Amino acid sequence: MKTRFDLEQDILNVTIMTQDLDTLLWRIMDSPEGPLTDDDLANIIIGLKYTLQLRGDKLWDTFCQTYELDRYRIHSTNNAGHFDNIDSTDERSKDNDL
Repeated sequence: MKTRFDLEQDILNVTIMTQDLDTLLWRIMDSPEGPLTDDDLANIIIGLKYTLQLRGDKLWDTFCQTYELDRYRIHSTNNAGHFDNIDSTDERSKDNDL
């Protein structure tokens, strides 16, 4: 299983996209190589979009592993440590009724 530190790292990896966009802006605005073709620019943006989707997918998977959700959920016979058996009218909601 992954830990909250793995989750933190994956969150930071998603923010790297800003650096990727800065690099693209440099290429468009300041590169000595001249302008990109519309086709090249579209391909770069499609690649960045796909990369961001993959980073988001990885982040979600790490989140699920960290908190044992979905396919990483630990099933036990007595639900120890899980909140499935808590009634929606737990003690906190009773306190709010006062």
